[in-house]
Amino acid sequence: MDHHQSCGAAQCPEPPGHRSHPRCDGLRFGESFPARDGAGEKAFCAGADLTEGTSVFAAAANEPTTDFGRLARVVRQIGIPIIARINGACVAGGMGLISLCDLAIAADHARFGLPEVKVGVFPMQVLVYLRRTIAPRHLNYLCLTGELITAAQALQMGLVNEVVPSADLDARVAAVIELLGSASPDATRRGKYAMRAMESIDFDAALAFAESQIALATQTDDAREGLAAFKDKRAPSWATPRENAKESAS
Repeated sequence: MDHHQSCGAAQCPEPPGHRSHPRCDGLRFGESFPARDGAGEKAFCAGADLTEGTSVFAAAANEPTTDFGRLARVVRQIGIPIIARINGACVAGGMGLISLCDLAIAADHARFGLPEVKVGVFPMQVLVYLRRTIAPRHLNYLCLTGELITAAQALQMGLVNEVVPSADLDARVAAVIELLGSASPDATRRGKYAMRAMESIDFDAALAFAESQIALATQTDDAREGLAAFKDKRAPSWATPRENAKESAS
């Protein structure tokens, strides 16, 4: 599958009266799986536009939620895997965006960081997402020093899944999309719902929840088809339409 042919670019709109959202050059969406990226090779997402000074954050004081927060709430309800295709600099709000994604693949020239402390602010919202992605010591270092790190360092921290040469980025993202496309849409949707639910509950509650979910999961049309296909040694023909997997299981 040609990644460029299967994806369409969509510019991030400027919401009326709001300036707090990160500046991104674009979003690409696979046929079934969104792949977030920026246009070109310079930046994935460079964060808020700081040329306007503190006014870039002013709208947040007038509303109970921010543009970024509203985006995060929507993204967490999406029932299909989301891939971050990181083709350049990923800083500030960009770090929050990739943390909202299920998978992240970076070009080897990409750079990552949270430079907010160098301009007198702090990555408050990004903390919410990153603290579930990387270890506390790594997060402390990025937040408190503002230093940019390489793609290799990001891989070591667990911030990204893979680092590939820039020329191979599209091919690798397309290959992962193919892998995701072979999975059961229903199982994927239910799995994402379960992972999200388990984030906020303790061990005993999580285990009880998992026990109830596995019983339900085995009763689906996709489960019956998958087990039958395994027995017959053939590729499964999933009963759940792929487009339905875009909806949340919650």
